[in-house]
Amino acid sequence: MLISMGWGDLVDKDNKPVADVKNYQVWILKANGRRAGTEPLVTIKAGAVDAANKCCTGDRYMFGLATNSTAWTGKQRLAIAPVSKNGAVLPFVTVSGSITDNADGGQAVAIKGDFSFEASAADAAKMAADPQSKGAFGAAVADSLPGVKRSEVFVTEIWVDGVRAARRLDGRRLANAVIKVVFEIISSNTALTVKAGDIKPATLAANIKKQQAAIGNDIVVTKVPTVSAITVAVVGTPVATTGAASALFFPSMAAILAVGAQLLF
Repeated sequence: MLISMGWGDLVDKDNKPVADVKNYQVWILKANGRRAGTEPLVTIKAGAVDAANKCCTGDRYMFGLATNSTAWTGKQRLAIAPVSKNGAVLPFVTVSGSITDNADGGQAVAIKGDFSFEASAADAAKMAADPQSKGAFGAAVADSLPGVKRSEVFVTEIWVDGVRAARRLDGRRLANAVIKVVFEIISSNTALTVKAGDIKPATLAANIKKQQAAIGNDIVVTKVPTVSAITVAVVGTPVATTGAASALFFPSMAAILAVGAQLLF
């Protein structure tokens, strides 16, 4: 099940971004509206407020989750809580609808691939350790492919020198490290297709640097990415129409929640 949720900056009554926000927390809410657990799913660093005090892009922050858990009952929701610079956690400012996974809900295209690039061992360690890196890499992929939305890209794995980033790295300090990023694009546009050649290495390298900088990682791509072969498949079951359009959820995608992390710029 893949879940994507995006939002923009917290704004005041005059629709101006609030500069005092340090982070945004993403929480799972139970059916009764209470927090599920004592810790948020993820904490996303707030971006700098525009100098002109303008607001705002609805997808500046994008959170993506890939899970095989059976704990999702269709009654949970996701909620966003801003955290001030002095550590105060504000009430939830936006709450999603109930997250459901309808196996008979229609079709989507699933595009899978990966790319590898080189950076210094120190930069690789920074990216591997940062929980926002998956979002940054997903944004870099989307921005390198016309017609692909950031909310449609999910990074499922990050590897450094053959070691998956979820595991403890062994602390080697080689001059350079190879970072491999595994991604999946899920789109309701079943005509969408992507080939490895559609992702230009120089463009992807520039977008990687830009998106990592957006989450506070000043890195240098020392060798441009190499994109592997990409697979494209239409998944799900067609829905018979009865003359009236209906909203669909797709079997491998719980929801695309357009409520305005992966930190995106």
